[in-house]
Amino acid sequence: MLLSWFETNKTLPEARELTYAEFPLKFVWKKQLKRWEKRRTSVFSNGRIFFVPPGTGELYYLRLLLNVIKGPKSYDDLKRINNHNYLTFRDACYALGLLDDCKEYVDAIKEAKAELTNDELKNHCLQKLEKVLKSCGRSFHDFPTMTIPLYNEEEVDHSNRLIYDELRYNRHSLLEEHQQLLMNSTVEQKSVYDKIMRAENDAKGQFFFLYGYGGTGKTFIWKTQSSGIRSRGDIVLTIVSSGIASLLLPGGRTTHS
Repeated sequence: MLLSWFETNKTLPEARELTYAEFPLKFVWKKQLKRWEKRRTSVFSNGRIFFVPPGTGELYYLRLLLNVIKGPKSYDDLKRINNHNYLTFRDACYALGLLDDCKEYVDAIKEAKAELTNDELKNHCLQKLEKVLKSCGRSFHDFPTMTIPLYNEEEVDHSNRLIYDELRYNRHSLLEEHQQLLMNSTVEQKSVYDKIMRAENDAKGQFFFLYGYGGTGKTFIWKTQSSGIRSRGDIVLTIVSSGIASLLLPGGRTTHS
């Protein structure tokens, strides 16, 4: 059917206005004659191309092109984009922008490879995968046959995800946020803030119970406290009893989590 489509495009100008998926709109496949012929009735028909999984490689990219290219007369025409002949269907898809996300990913790897040795690139990828595993509560240590990524002394230990997430904050932006929050604090809020921060700075480990009706600025005080402590590179674990409350605080988590 595909080769016959090429032949039809060679002889009929109206055929060259359609993609392969659109072809059944104006043409019908004659199975016995093994060729496409003009549709003589006004019966509407939708074309459908069989699903091809991405893992099949060039077949997958060919299927993508059949949905967008109009009027090719050969396989080479499918790979000719803006008068440039590409070697593979995949390259043609890249040129058309059909695989932008994948291309950016591949280009990023190539760019990194230009600056790193093969061992460094491998270790960097392993570190990224370890991060993904940690977010799922797993580790490379759960897979004995896998290579364990190496870390320099100055690199953050990923073994504790909570600590790792806490140390990833932008301290400069947090410092600016903290200063702005302090400027907007009321006298009462500043008094509460100073009392708690004195206990924090003196490492006394005191327990405070902050109470008040809605709108009195309890969340505001906690945001001011956490931004100030995190801007120094220290860790704040903000734990609340309900999911809604956890959304109001940076890095907030529910107790059961």
